[in-house]
Amino acid sequence: MIQYLLLDLDNTVYPESSGLGRFMGARMGEFMVRHLDVSHERAVELRRSGLARHGTTLKWLIQEHDLTEIEEFIEFVHPTNLGEFLTDEDRRAAQDTLDEIDLPASILTNAPKEHAERVLRWLGIRGRFEHVFDIRFNSLAGKPALSAYSRALENAGAEPGSTLFADDVLQYLLPFRDLGGHAVHVAAESAREPGISTIGSIAELVSIIQHLRSGQ
Repeated sequence: MIQYLLLDLDNTVYPESSGLGRFMGARMGEFMVRHLDVSHERAVELRRSGLARHGTTLKWLIQEHDLTEIEEFIEFVHPTNLGEFLTDEDRRAAQDTLDEIDLPASILTNAPKEHAERVLRWLGIRGRFEHVFDIRFNSLAGKPALSAYSRALENAGAEPGSTLFADDVLQYLLPFRDLGGHAVHVAAESAREPGISTIGSIAELVSIIQHLRSGQ
């Protein structure tokens, strides 16, 4: 029985097609070009391998490239002009989905809280979430570090076996699945991982949760 909902933020509570996630990825690339003094192509290559080792760009830059301008990085990457990316349709879809699911819920994101708050308030869904567990809450480690999930669950008073977690990054779902939680991949293509369902948007969570509630 699902009793609690954990949701990733970017490309999960709003669709990947908005372009907001791609914009932030491009900004990370710009920051790396400047910080590492490399070409754009080299920055992309380095980031890909760094993400595989550390899970987040920020953690990789801190641990392997001596990044100290953490707040500068956060401000540079995360835009305030959300209306250029998100639409009224995105707002209605998020609100309607969460209303229909009607479960206590929290956000678990590798983004900073100020970005999460902006997105959730723009979509009109901040009040649907009890907590926003952000990258600072997890000491800049974040997903897929096991502590990110265990600390979020503990603070939410939720158990893995009765919690559903949805994220657009497969790598971030594997530890939650291994904890015994219900993992759902929000992506255009199937994850093809045991114990992980794939949906195209959070609207499809409604049917998945109904199925799990029925015990079928």
